[in-house]
Amino acid sequence: MYPRLVRCDGHRSVLKANVSAGLSPVVHTKKLFTLRDLQAKKRKAMAMTKKAKLHRIQLKSKRQHSASSCEVREGVENHTDYNYHSFVLPSCQVTPKAAEITGITFENGQLLFKGNVMPAVGIKKYLNDFISFLDKSHNNVIIGHNICNYDCMVLYTALEKCSLLDKFMTSVSGFVDTLLLFKSSHPDLSSYSQPYLFQTLLGQTYDAHRADEDVDALYTLVNKLLLIIVILK
Repeated sequence: MYPRLVRCDGHRSVLKANVSAGLSPVVHTKKLFTLRDLQAKKRKAMAMTKKAKLHRIQLKSKRQHSASSCEVREGVENHTDYNYHSFVLPSCQVTPKAAEITGITFENGQLLFKGNVMPAVGIKKYLNDFISFLDKSHNNVIIGHNICNYDCMVLYTALEKCSLLDKFMTSVSGFVDTLLLFKSSHPDLSSYSQPYLFQTLLGQTYDAHRADEDVDALYTLVNKLLLIIVILK
């Protein structure tokens, strides 16, 4: 009768199975399996360290950057008393699809919105201005919708390339992804895109392809819905 293994504890489970079956594994096999188990434990321990987690974030950030390097960027930050809004010069030509959706084109080193030249700055100046904006207040928390999967990675890549990541981290206490909050507070919706939430929960629409309207819409959603839920709880 063969022994029944309920769970596997690594290579040593094979040794236990052999012993219970009346078999005697050779010395070399015991040493090899012990070594393999130690190596597996070491890899698992290393994977849990902050350095390993940071390395995984960096790899994910690079993958995101390769897909977004030609994207038009419009930065808008909102605060209770003031806001900062700026267009950022793209690093390459705007794709026809992006131009069709946003109305933004990049011609002869100038950024145009529906044919009109818009004031735009380089990415490093924008990031420095953004950090200066954050420094006007304390305990800043950046709130955005679905930012964990995309925006944070793009921002991280830009900050790292401009050698501003450390400076930025001293101005920010953390991030909040409202996508996760709305999934928790309003389960079973067919979609959790921000335009869908705005239309379904508030009965309104907005231009989802403008960063300033995106920010205002999310500000309204959070203040009218999420804050009420927090108070009630």
